[in-house]
Amino acid sequence: MNYSIQTKMHFMYAVLLLIGFSSELQISANHKLEEVNSTKIPDYPYTYYCNQCAVIEVTSTGGAAQYQANRLGIYTYEGFFRLGEWMFAAFRNGNDQVLWVHHLNTNPEMGFVSWKVADDRINLNVGLQSRFQFGFSDFCPWEITSGWEYEHESQLNYDPTLKVECLQYRESE
Repeated sequence: MNYSIQTKMHFMYAVLLLIGFSSELQISANHKLEEVNSTKIPDYPYTYYCNQCAVIEVTSTGGAAQYQANRLGIYTYEGFFRLGEWMFAAFRNGNDQVLWVHHLNTNPEMGFVSWKVADDRINLNVGLQSRFQFGFSDFCPWEITSGWEYEHESQLNYDPTLKVECLQYRESE
């Protein structure tokens, strides 16, 4: 059969999309986050983000306070988890909620980071999440300028009163 160049280009594009999709599926399947339960930065060849804060406070007087109150409060530094080639700090509150970077396409080198609060690091049941943060700074949850959202009735809603603040920075090692 003799195919036109346009048909061949469409076929190649479809193959490239499938390769990208299958690698994304592989990432999803292997998305078991590697925990490093240490207050010291491990000696791994990764780039570390947001480990300078020991205690975070998540507050709201809006919808998040009404519908996601268990996800507010004081969070303490828990350690690192690996997402791709980056190591991000994770934080946990007294209600066993975890604040962590959750998006598989997170890439601080490309300026894309998104945080969530959920029951655990595998659960995709998002209670709070940062709006997509684009830019080459402000990666940490207390630096987010794009705002935060809360889940209510399976919808994410913007809460302009939701704030994340670093209350206590970690001592230098």
